[in-house]
Amino acid sequence: TIMAQVSCSDAYLNSPFGLMTTSAQAGAKLLFRGSDEYISKVSGPSQMVHLVKIPKNEIGDVVVGKYTLIEDVQHMPILVERKATIQGNVCRIMVQVRSKLTNLGDMEDFTIAVAVPERINGETVEVLRGDGKWDDVKRTIKWKLPLLVKGESFMVSASCQLWSPLEEEDAHEVVFPVLLRCSSPADQI
Repeated sequence: TIMAQVSCSDAYLNSPFGLMTTSAQAGAKLLFRGSDEYISKVSGPSQMVHLVKIPKNEIGDVVVGKYTLIEDVQHMPILVERKATIQGNVCRIMVQVRSKLTNLGDMEDFTIAVAVPERINGETVEVLRGDGKWDDVKRTIKWKLPLLVKGESFMVSASCQLWSPLEEEDAHEVVFPVLLRCSSPADQI
């Protein structure tokens, strides 16, 4: 969503401005849908320039348009594997991250967050591998790693207990979603 707010010294009219929608990535497809209320003119075949006019009576932010960026990425620089096991009322979760040998550079500023479902007794969460921290308010376990050299991997794990043992047909209710964040000065992630 693209929002704009205009403050103009002219008492009767806000100054119009141009909004150019382009993609910074070669091969990416940008889909822009401008607001009929504020976008009045479109020009240019390859670089879309939209003339935006916001009336003086509009106070605060207004939605000028919405966009979607679509890109096919042939090379995924990391592999993430998650495994969760339940035996009785004990759960174990393992996450392994590997940086591919074909990467252009190292991966930096890793954060792995695992969400712990409500069926787990939060007081029993124990980090087994890696320097993880349990947050009982957010019900997440977070691990941080400053650098992962290309071609290397690391693994983190934790264990916890269910409030009560599960029936086999209820095992699908205990899911541990994983969120991974990292950056790379050389690769697109």
